[in-house]
Amino acid sequence: MADETILRPEATFPQQSTPNSTAVLILGIVSIVTCWCWGIGIIPAIAAIFMASRGKKEYEAHPERFTVSSYNNLKAGKVVAIIGLILCVIVVLLSLISNIFFHDEIREMMEELQQQEF
Repeated sequence: MADETILRPEATFPQQSTPNSTAVLILGIVSIVTCWCWGIGIIPAIAAIFMASRGKKEYEAHPERFTVSSYNNLKAGKVVAIIGLILCVIVVLLSLISNIFFHDEIREMMEELQQQEF
């Protein structure tokens, strides 16, 4: 029996969740929710992508140790984080473009609003 345990690594390691699979999914969702806040969502998106890469390496090194569902969560979190990163970049670029090209118009509108209030 001792020889069988040595030959079968899955017998010594019960399956567990892929490292950070839930955290990657949550950070991906947070990146989408916060991407409208001047690109703050870039931070959780990059963190999620980095953590997903590390988790994928661990899963590929020892797939018998981890559950398939947690690996699927890891992949889904990475996809959501990439979408969040793309949205954040688009929001930041649109903000910069609008500030560059429409700065004078925005300033005039703000001055008019301030004059109307007083």
